[in-house]
Amino acid sequence: MTQEAGWIEWAGGECPVEARTSVVCKLRNGHVMRRAMAKARDWRHSRSAHWDYADIIAYRVVPA
Repeated sequence: MTQEAGWIEWAGGECPVEARTSVVCKLRNGHVMRRAMAKARDWRHSRSAHWDYADIIAYRVVPA
């Protein structure tokens, strides 16, 4: 798993951290989402090319 400036690559699936962990997520379309608890994010990847722009492709854990 490569890390660029603290980013951890993500290929979809179950949430990789505890639900109450604060994370920042980077989406396939390049947008970086604000800090939130991991349980507030959809970690699965879309199976539709129409919606895959919103897939999380990387995340980083941030101090609470």
